[in-house]
Amino acid sequence: MDTMNNIFARNLRILRTAARLTQVQLARKADVSKSLISMYENGHRAPTIATTESLADALDVLPISLLFETVPSPSLLEQYADDVHFIQEMVYDAGQHEPRYVPYFLELVAILTDCNDAGCEKVLEYTKLISTQSQYKRHAP
Repeated sequence: MDTMNNIFARNLRILRTAARLTQVQLARKADVSKSLISMYENGHRAPTIATTESLADALDVLPISLLFETVPSPSLLEQYADDVHFIQEMVYDAGQHEPRYVPYFLELVAILTDCNDAGCEKVLEYTKLISTQSQYKRHAP
């Protein structure tokens, strides 16, 4: 399974070339440096949530399009637009309050996109089981 950096790198490159933009052009549109685009496309750096949103805006796609293992089709994204928006808001909120959890959340989303319905149910079942174990609970400070 690809890492989130590799997934992001591949999707960014695919979407950038589909938009017929060079790295320099995308960097200008997203207000980032060309070297940062290069680092993202080579999987050497992970973007922040804000940068992901800027790149998505520059590419005229939803931010979640940069995060899925398979780039979702526009019709699929349109069909599930409300759900996609809800997930994006959850990731954004998590990033604002607990940024260290965002990579875990995104990795879980990537795992779920590879699973069929039975697999998704198992992931949810195991997640609920783990969350009941005291050694895995976050304790209040």
